[in-house]
Amino acid sequence: MAQLGALCISNLCATKPTYTITSGKRTPIYLPKENEQSQIGNFFQNLDQSIALHEKKLIQTQNLKKAMLEKMFPKAGSTQPEIRLKGFSGEWDISKIGDIFQVTSGSTPLRSDSRFFENANINWVKTTDLNNGVLRETEEKVSDVALSETPLRILPKGTVFVAMYGGFNQIGRTGLLISDATCNQALSAIYPNDKVDPYYLLTYLNFKVDSWKDLAASSRKDPNITKSDVLSFPFMFPSVKEQFEIRQLFKQLDETLALQQQQLQTLKNLKQAFLEKMFV
Repeated sequence: MAQLGALCISNLCATKPTYTITSGKRTPIYLPKENEQSQIGNFFQNLDQSIALHEKKLIQTQNLKKAMLEKMFPKAGSTQPEIRLKGFSGEWDISKIGDIFQVTSGSTPLRSDSRFFENANINWVKTTDLNNGVLRETEEKVSDVALSETPLRILPKGTVFVAMYGGFNQIGRTGLLISDATCNQALSAIYPNDKVDPYYLLTYLNFKVDSWKDLAASSRKDPNITKSDVLSFPFMFPSVKEQFEIRQLFKQLDETLALQQQQLQTLKNLKQAFLEKMFV
């Protein structure tokens, strides 16, 4: 029996490829002339420095936004922020989301019915589509048939989503519709109204993301939040005019962040492309 076990282990090891110092010594390394090596090294050094600089700028902007969120929204127990935009004063209103917004959810059409997903052109928002910002396109779309034969309903531009479940890291993620769409049952959809600017609501909910996670972690065995949690969630807001000014400030920051992320990714893609093309 021991011999059989040893034989099995021997055979298993024999089929598993290994890389030893000896085989490493036999691996060919292709080298250009020293002058070309130097130019290649300088090229990638400059590219790496540019990537590092863009990463630094991105982190600085992220930290600036975080600091502004902490200063421009009231802390727990307060009804006024530490920093106020010029021309505004007084206490902010506080209410429950359910007292000032209509909140609904969606559903998932039966996937075995191909009619619901064929020739589909209606955005169908899921947790994985949420980016804590503006939603332009969704990974999946549903058809007009799905809209007419399932509980799905069209949600208007300006609707703000909150992820209720889909994994702990997904809870509290948000998104803002800029065109009509529908959604699945994992999201709470907060309808727009004339009392609250949608982008202000989005920014406030992003600021409060840790509150959603704390609620999910403390109240249930499987972390998630419910529609009832969303309806009862406290929401603070100033006048519509001040909301708009706050919105403009954070929208500009978000656009800067998006541009910096795009530039950084472009540089990383460029480096990868050069690595693949410039080496044998």
